[in-house]
Amino acid sequence: MNAITPGNRSAQPDSVNVTRFDHVEAEKSYLVYAAMKRAEVQQPALVDVPLWNVLKTLAYSVFLQAFEGAN
Repeated sequence: MNAITPGNRSAQPDSVNVTRFDHVEAEKSYLVYAAMKRAEVQQPALVDVPLWNVLKTLAYSVFLQAFEGAN
């Protein structure tokens, strides 16, 4: 049994993954993307509109960028 204490560094995990992100930008872009997905439920024909899909992809890309750009 290994105790994790400040004096016993060898028993401590080597690393901890930390994800940093622009939470304001992530929230805004997620709100847009989620609203678009809800609109598709109300109007299924939207999924056949190329411009709709481009805009939805853009909203999702901005959401992802909020995570990638913050590191």
